[in-house]
Amino acid sequence: MIRFFRNIRQKLATQNKVASYLRYAIGEIILVVIGILIALQINNWNENRKLQINEEHLYKKLITDLTSEEKKIKSQIYYLKLHQDLHYNIYRQTKGKVNGDKTISYNRLQWIIIYHPIIKENYASILDKITNDGIRDFVSRYISIENSTIDANAEFNEYKLQYLRPYFSEHGILNTDSAFNNTPYEFMSLDKIELINRKKLEEQYGSKEMDQILFNLRFKTSWMIHNFNLLEEHNNKLRLALENELGLEETK
Repeated sequence: MIRFFRNIRQKLATQNKVASYLRYAIGEIILVVIGILIALQINNWNENRKLQINEEHLYKKLITDLTSEEKKIKSQIYYLKLHQDLHYNIYRQTKGKVNGDKTISYNRLQWIIIYHPIIKENYASILDKITNDGIRDFVSRYISIENSTIDANAEFNEYKLQYLRPYFSEHGILNTDSAFNNTPYEFMSLDKIELINRKKLEEQYGSKEMDQILFNLRFKTSWMIHNFNLLEEHNNKLRLALENELGLEETK
């Protein structure tokens, strides 16, 4: 086409038809500009389509990770409630309201809780890749709750490691004979052995120090449960928002 316009231009120039030459020259320029604009538009459309596809893949991976994390959250809540049930049982014993329950494992008194946040680890550094403001804010809020849960978890574990375990050691509450059983290479199961000497523990019932221990255990465990409940709630909401954005909810 360019050669065609060039031939016309040369013919007009030789015939000294300046006005006609200018019109064709301007028309040629306009056609070239339009062609460039169309090419740029197609390129932009292709780039935007690639970004859209990448973001859809990101949403699907988010849903997968949220589903995985939900299972861990439910597990944490379950075990934290077992911890709290034990704390309440011991408190009632110290008040003479119940007898010791031999079906409850006292080993949980010294166990810590391990929590690794999946969403923060995988998405905190790539939030800017989420173009949807609502989804990005939702993920950011979720990571904020994960951070709060991390802090609660650290506080819970720190109390056990820096205060409770040393207190048990000081008062001979840790059951050394039970720890050195016939399974030296296996981890100490909550069900098979008693790492807490209940008699020694009961000797501390009613003391000011034991009351403070129970208070801290109840408080820190409740704070953990509260944060995990928030995580579970926002996990479900974020997954629903992502599914709606992908149109998955309509196909269920």
